Amino acid sequence: FAAGAAGAFITKTGQDFESVNNTMLAVSVDAKEAGENFEFVRNEAFRLGAGLTQSAKGFAKLRAAQGEMKLADTRALFTGTAEMSSLLGLTAEESGRALSAIQQI
Repeated sequence: FAAGAAGAFITKTGQDFESVNNTMLAVSVDAKEAGENFEFVRNEAFRLGAGLTQSAKGFAKLRAAQGEMKLADTRALFTGTAEMSSLLGLTAEESGRALSAIQQI
């Protein structure tokens, strides 16, 4: 049973990263920018001790909703929200809701 559970976990993790990569590609100008965006999110997630998958999905949604905002401003907004979430001790779900609220503005 343990081996089956481990295999399922590995498969799910691979699917999650594939989903994040596809999402980053969809909200980026090209593959190079998608890679740069993922690297940015990865560094921020590790720096703040946040979940990489949730952070990447949150950034991608923010990027998709940015409108006329420049990429640098979107990154600054993401960083500020992630830092505040970390400072306030928000859960991943609460942090995701904060990013959702910002996207709707």
